[in-house]
Amino acid sequence: MSINTYTVTGRLGTAPELRFAFDGGVAIFTARMAVAYRKRNGDDWAETTTWYDLKLFGGQAEAAAEILTKGDLVIAVGRVETREYEKKDGTKGFSTEFIANEVGQAIVAPRVGDGKTRREAPKPRVLDDEPF
Repeated sequence: MSINTYTVTGRLGTAPELRFAFDGGVAIFTARMAVAYRKRNGDDWAETTTWYDLKLFGGQAEAAAEILTKGDLVIAVGRVETREYEKKDGTKGFSTEFIANEVGQAIVAPRVGDGKTRREAPKPRVLDDEPF
């Protein structure tokens, strides 16, 4: 295991695609993943999104393709690679790939209100002379 391991949580921006290398060999799961975070710019906060080309291989790729769909919130553990390519207009482009060792659905509690206040527990209901 590498010490350069990243864990990211984001939403799938495309429908997952499952392909097989070498005539039915290794399964390859691919999808675009958007990771959003807030970044401070002086006194203001701005929402920023980083897009990754998410890739997963083998049996986990097949399992992920069965359960994940576009828009799902996922958590991925793996490494980041940047690739350089030439665009159609001749300029250089860069692609950021997230090569995952593990991918799964993220379970996040929904925010209530402004996200800063805690929701109070509901008060117990008192049933007047009602049988079970």
